[in-house]
This record gives sequence, C-alpha cells and structure tokens, in this order.
Amino acid sequence: MRDLITSRKELSINTIQGAKLTGLTLSSANGWPNIKNPPYTAIWARNVKSEVGDKNNIGHAEILQGLKNQGEAFDKSSIDCLVLGDQTIVLPTSTTTYSSPFFLSGKSLAVTQVIHGSAFGVAMCVLNQAFGWMELAPIDWSRAIAHSVG
Repeated sequence: MRDLITSRKELSINTIQGAKLTGLTLSSANGWPNIKNPPYTAIWARNVKSEVGDKNNIGHAEILQGLKNQGEAFDKSSIDCLVLGDQTIVLPTSTTTYSSPFFLSGKSLAVTQVIHGSAFGVAMCVLNQAFGWMELAPIDWSRAIAHSVG
C-alpha cells in the first residue's frame, strides 16, 4: 500500500495551498518531511492484553512478532504510529523528544510509551497533527465512502 502512495507526485515544501513559491529555498523543521504530501501509516490494535495471563486478547509482543514475521513488509520506518490497546503507543522521536508525527527513516527513533487509558486519545492528536501538515488534492470523500459501503 505504501508503495502506491509513494508513486504519486510529491508536493514540494515550497507549495502552499496549491501555489508554488519560486525564488525561495524552504526547508522543513527537524523531524518533519521535506514534502507536503508524505505517506502516513498508523496501526490501531484495540484488543491488546495489558497483563500477563490475559487469555482474551493478544499481547504486545505477539503483535510485534507477527509483524516481523511478515519479513520486509514490516519496517519500523514505514509505521508512523502504532497503538496497542488503550495503554501503549509507539511514536517517532528525534533523539529524546517528540516533535513530529512522521517517522523519517535514518532520522527518527521509534519509542514505545505506556500511557494508561489514553493511548487512543493521544493517537488521535498525533493523527490530527499529521493531517494538519499534509496538503492533499481535493478528495471526493462522499464518493470514496459510497464506494466502500456500497
């Protein structure tokens, strides 16, 4: 899926609401992508056990191992946000501080953070931050939704 997204034309950092600024050299802040339409990948796993011995849900270690077993399909650089139940979130950081919702290969670290009871809320904030950065062409959401639901 990410290969399809990366095959689209990149929107340069000096493009603002469709208009391309010329004569300026712009760069993004540390930890942010140098294009305005980067791919963004998030995985949400709702039923994740938080205690050893919980037989009703799969655990964090099993999820990560299952992804690794997919071979090259699992690459931490292709996952920007990973939510495991309501307590654990994996986010990109630069050295020690969170600054951007985007994982940049070779520049970001994937850090696991336990947040008791609020991982979904934090992930929604991170997702909104990512969407706030992106500039996508107008998308006919009603057509996409109608196609999906029949």
